[in-house]
Amino acid sequence: MGVKFIKAKCQNPIEIKVGILIPLTDSSLLRDVGYPTSIGAIPLAIDRIVEEQLLSGYNFTFEVYHDECDDASAVGFASVLFEDFNADVIFGPTCNSPATLVGSLGNFYNKPIFTWGLVNSYLLSDAEKYPTISTIIGNSYNLGQSLIAVMRQFKWTQFAMIYSTTDSQHRCRYIKDDIEDVVTNDDEIYISYQRSLTITTLDNIKVALNTIKTRARIIVACFESDRDKRNFLIALSELSMNTNDYVSILVDLRGLGFGTQLVGGSEIGSDIDTVSGTTALWVQSGIYNSMDGKNDVAKDGTRSVFTLDVLGDTTADGETMENFAHGVISRAQGWPFYCSNCTEKNYNASTYARHLHDSFYLYALALNRTIAQNSTNSLKNGAEIIRNTRGTFKGATGNVRIGFNGTRDSTFGLTGLLPDKRSAVFLTISFDNGEGILKTNYTDPTTSIWAIRNGKQPFDEPKCGFDGLGCPEEFWGIYGIYVIIAIVIAVIFLAVIIIYGI
Repeated sequence: MGVKFIKAKCQNPIEIKVGILIPLTDSSLLRDVGYPTSIGAIPLAIDRIVEEQLLSGYNFTFEVYHDECDDASAVGFASVLFEDFNADVIFGPTCNSPATLVGSLGNFYNKPIFTWGLVNSYLLSDAEKYPTISTIIGNSYNLGQSLIAVMRQFKWTQFAMIYSTTDSQHRCRYIKDDIEDVVTNDDEIYISYQRSLTITTLDNIKVALNTIKTRARIIVACFESDRDKRNFLIALSELSMNTNDYVSILVDLRGLGFGTQLVGGSEIGSDIDTVSGTTALWVQSGIYNSMDGKNDVAKDGTRSVFTLDVLGDTTADGETMENFAHGVISRAQGWPFYCSNCTEKNYNASTYARHLHDSFYLYALALNRTIAQNSTNSLKNGAEIIRNTRGTFKGATGNVRIGFNGTRDSTFGLTGLLPDKRSAVFLTISFDNGEGILKTNYTDPTTSIWAIRNGKQPFDEPKCGFDGLGCPEEFWGIYGIYVIIAIVIAVIFLAVIIIYGI
């Protein structure tokens, strides 16, 4: 919970006081939103701000608190930032629950709160309740709407849902809740079965899937770590649930699809996800304590799997992604944060470092517009700054489109695998002020989205039902033996009549 006071290099005395709430010691958060794995994204964003002269003549001063995504700590530190530091803006918190609390505090002080990381709750899109909050991550309600759009596209009406609750921030629970809300408001589509997993070992996932076998063929799954997702793939393969009869959809808001938190080039000889440019999900990398030798089994499990995730920068290649990741770590070591242990020997860039970059740049864009409109009181009007976030720009996460309520209008992609296991985005669902539009990215489904299944689209229920008793047996299957016996008796009877002249 350390504090840092840092001034940016600028000769002009006009000062922008930036407060930051970011985890440092919670190991479960480091890989996604940790201080040493993410903070270097801010100087990268400042490079662009300076290059584009968005805030010429302004000086950044930073004060950093490590709230560890704890509600009480986040609210307490945010109060200190507003009261003692007189912060003009706060970046963070990085998790849903404290973000809602600090968002209310920002409303009270009329200061902007720019969230990133694991913040995906639809609650924060309420502009009346949170007029000074900005979210750079796609929200899970839009994810649920995208799922419904996919279901309708393929005329599926039912699915089972399995989700983990192993993460301290219960990220999948928020996703599950918003998906439930969307489904509740739909007249045709329903959840046939759902189950939470507090323990996500391979055996536990298998137990859940064996139950699902008797109730669903479309499975929606949310797991909070790459390790759990890989276990899910192995379970599908070992239970023969990777056949043409099943569809599994991994839902997430990390923008990685079939990729992982590891930049592809860092895993020598590993498979690379085509869409995200990162190490593929089925690869057991060096972050695992022990190797199980099941990479091929996990890879085989992907045959029946899609991912539904926010689309990142699909134009960026693996080298671009890797260069950004290296830049995050190297820039954390220098001005303005001087993090001495932020080295690639100790850390890789976090999953959401690109979102922190875009969030900081977005603030500069919005403040630039606000200054042009009201130069005398620009820094003190959080609601006006958030209103000025509306618009589009090209960021580290791709095209960023901010809607009327300060939240990001994301584009979601249904990503699947081609027969050679290259990933491809088959459907895109783009949102504009809360309204989603689905677009197919193929012409012939048999040679694209269903090619890995021999061109056949699966159904959401077996022809004869999940118990196999839904199909009436054919006449011959039921009565054939009796007909044959009757014929034999008739033949014998006729023969007796003919022979004995009865």
